[in-house]
Amino acid sequence: MNTNTNNHKTSYSITCGLFFLIMCSVIFTVLYYSLPRQNREPAISDYIDFSEGWTTSDGRPVDFSHISGTCTVTKKLPALTHDMTLFFFYKSSNVTILIDDRQIYETMQPERVFFGKTPGASYVSLPIYREDSGRTLTLMIDNPYGDGSGKINDMYLGRSEDILISRIRDKAPGFGISFLIAHLGLAFILFYLPLHKKHIIGSEMLYLGLFALNIGIFMLADNRMLQLILRNSHIYHTIAELFMMLITIPLFLYLGKMYTEYSPVMVQTVCLISVMDFSIRFCLNLTGRKDFHESLRLTHITFSILIALVIYAIGKGFYQNQKQHLKHNLYHNLGILCLCFGVLLDILLLWFGSVPETSFFTRIGVLMFLIMEAVQVTLRLMTNYQEGVRMQLLSRLAYRDGLTDLLNRTSYMEELKRLDASHNFHVLLALYDVNNLKYVNDTYGHQSGDEMIRRVADTLLAHLGSLGKCYRIGGDEFVFLSTAANSEKEFLKLQRDFEASLGVLKLPDGSEHPITVAMGYSVLTHNMPRSMDDVVREADAKMYEAKRRMKTENRS
Repeated sequence: MNTNTNNHKTSYSITCGLFFLIMCSVIFTVLYYSLPRQNREPAISDYIDFSEGWTTSDGRPVDFSHISGTCTVTKKLPALTHDMTLFFFYKSSNVTILIDDRQIYETMQPERVFFGKTPGASYVSLPIYREDSGRTLTLMIDNPYGDGSGKINDMYLGRSEDILISRIRDKAPGFGISFLIAHLGLAFILFYLPLHKKHIIGSEMLYLGLFALNIGIFMLADNRMLQLILRNSHIYHTIAELFMMLITIPLFLYLGKMYTEYSPVMVQTVCLISVMDFSIRFCLNLTGRKDFHESLRLTHITFSILIALVIYAIGKGFYQNQKQHLKHNLYHNLGILCLCFGVLLDILLLWFGSVPETSFFTRIGVLMFLIMEAVQVTLRLMTNYQEGVRMQLLSRLAYRDGLTDLLNRTSYMEELKRLDASHNFHVLLALYDVNNLKYVNDTYGHQSGDEMIRRVADTLLAHLGSLGKCYRIGGDEFVFLSTAANSEKEFLKLQRDFEASLGVLKLPDGSEHPITVAMGYSVLTHNMPRSMDDVVREADAKMYEAKRRMKTENRS
């Protein structure tokens, strides 16, 4: 008992230590990518950071991380030795750009009915010619929402190819994680199909796969990699943002199927809330009252409510059954807490922080959740497999003879009842009794007697097993039962081969004892108005008659 407890504590300590190391690695990675970019040496040097030195008309410095309302900012272009490209990313704003008084760019207004008051988020790449050296570059920025959500970052001046390559490298980690999550979803769905067909797992694997696939696709659309390589990719982002709330439906369907802490009422409530959130935002957008950006806070509030429900469910399960909860749901609890923490942190950073990447922690949280759930599902499958093997073993013990592995008396009696109830018109039943088994047991021991029984069983199954079923119903009693039509002729042929193959039993004193059996059989066909009891009685009578005859022959 103490050994099992110590092993459990050691396993728990190792798991917590591994979880701590993973979290430290994630935090270190996040901190590294969150450091100011201008303090690092760029991978390709033919461009410069152009985000510093911008001022308003009254000379105040500009904070591009939180833009609210309308503002105009200016900066002098440096001396250019060759033509360059002005490259930057803007979000939740409309932008007009001038060199001196010459306009070189204006935000293309989207279809306001669907996309709202701005294009959402987009990269801009503009040619800046050598003759523009020293001229004044002016940005007229308008955030129509007035909520400080406008942003301009990743602003560089240089060769467009170099800037594009460096930005792709910068966005590759988030894109890679999103790509991995989507493919994990596909893997779960593909594993679900054969496992469900074999009744090994239920629909929970399908729900987990749908959740991972949907959130992976959303994160791919939310990642700026697509905006770097595709034109008008903000359209995909807007569509993904609309359907974001529906991602929670397969997640909670999975949780409800997999864990008892998430009650059916909670799962149904969450699904209803998700559908209502989606419907309200969609209707507000179509009626022109609020676009998707303006109603985004509603989804974030809904996410916060769902996170509170998840934490409540975990706490309730822990409170009700602390030891069992820790033992059976350890990996799930760690994974779901990572997911909730990542989502909540990204929501707070979006509204109160200044980081350019608004879903990095969510990506890490989702990935860790899926890894932990994969472990939990694997453990559940292993437990179910072991339980299935145990049940098969118990079933085998209930219907199989332990010495010969033939079907036992219980199986024989159930088969007789089934045949009697089905009115099967083609039944052949043969009863066997092993001769001199008691003599062998009393004289040479039960080991020799068991060997004799096994020899009869193996030979019977080898010769008659293809025609019907073989049973051992007592110490020296065997039964052969066939429902094949017109099987009597084939049976008699196989019976002769069976008797001839029994051979002799080598005894401990070196002598040999012939193995023989007494047999009696009976046949039931459509023109015989008899029951199975009549068939058994006839076969039994013939078997005892054969036994008496063989004893008489042996004495003579």
